[in-house]
Amino acid sequence: MDTYSKIVKFSILLILLFIFATNSYALCPNTFVRTVLLLLGSVSLIFSAYTYNRDKAYFKTGIFACLCALPWAFYLQQKLIFGEYVTALNTAPQTFTHMMVVFNLFRYLLLVFAFFILVKGLFLSIKNLYET
Repeated sequence: MDTYSKIVKFSILLILLFIFATNSYALCPNTFVRTVLLLLGSVSLIFSAYTYNRDKAYFKTGIFACLCALPWAFYLQQKLIFGEYVTALNTAPQTFTHMMVVFNLFRYLLLVFAFFILVKGLFLSIKNLYET
């Protein structure tokens, strides 16, 4: 029964990672729904980081914790540098595109790592289902 719960957990975390990935782009959230979805994804990533930290998998903990903090740190950086949140590209300052490229590089790299970690966990759970 424990194997089924792991399969469900990894499946839900993959869905929440997709929701987080589609809502964590560089423009600051300007709708309530996007903010709630971003918070939901952040909570799921923190939960994953906590469970991996409890299992002493510190590299995986770092990946999920950094991925969770990255968009919020980028939005805070916008506020500190520009004095306002950038919500549209046509009103963004000229240096915003360079910041956006660096942010997206880190975001995509961390998303790929997190995706492979979750898919590996899902496949190992399915493998353990057939071994027991």
